[in-house]
Amino acid sequence: MRQLLEEFWQAVAQYWGNWRILALFVLAAALLLGIKKYGLYRKALLTLLLVLLVLVYNPFAKLFWSKVMQEHLYWRMFWILPAVPLLAFVMTGVLDQKAAWKKGIFAVLVAAAIVLCGKNVYTGGNFTKAENKFKLPQESVMVADYMLTEDGETKAIVPEELFCHIRQYSSRISLLYGRDILGFTAPVGNKRFHKVYEEMESQAPNVRTIMRAAKKYDCQYVVFDSSKLLRGDPVNYGYEKKTQIGRFTVYRREEKVKNE
Repeated sequence: MRQLLEEFWQAVAQYWGNWRILALFVLAAALLLGIKKYGLYRKALLTLLLVLLVLVYNPFAKLFWSKVMQEHLYWRMFWILPAVPLLAFVMTGVLDQKAAWKKGIFAVLVAAAIVLCGKNVYTGGNFTKAENKFKLPQESVMVADYMLTEDGETKAIVPEELFCHIRQYSSRISLLYGRDILGFTAPVGNKRFHKVYEEMESQAPNVRTIMRAAKKYDCQYVVFDSSKLLRGDPVNYGYEKKTQIGRFTVYRREEKVKNE
């Protein structure tokens, strides 16, 4: 039971991050409970909070959901909590006062709550100028564009630095594995894929392991991090070095080998 409680609070902390925000949310829920002027909106929000409290936000709910889904996904269920809309709804509601002096006082209190409980998202390097309209690293976009220009829909093996970006950029590039290889939503069960991933991310990738898998699973492209020392030559496995894009080297399977 103790372990269950610890895991539950860990999930709560992971979601909220800042306990001041949680305290502000609890205060808003209390105000919503006590102020009847919100009418049907109040009833709907309170009903939703009650349902979520029973089905999601308690240790026993975590115990249940951990048995029917990947355990690390439980805290994502917290995302269905309408925290930001509820806070905005209640804060603007308390400002709806007839007396000007009351409105002024509540306005100051709301502003203070935002300043004290929130965080300036424009500091600490949270925002940087995007390299392109896709807001992805330019090298990733260029690698994807090269493959799409040459072949249209295609399949590839790429380093970890690229597979999330390519997934966001275009669905026309199928990957042997993506971020699920790291154990995300649908963990990859194919042991050979894991072996290929381990070699791709090693400092000296075993080309034989990678290229044989690339041929077996019809991967037209294999992209290597050119800062790594390859153990073997992809050319020996029917893949031609096509281009260098930043720190990535793109190999493409030759048509005559593909049709063997």
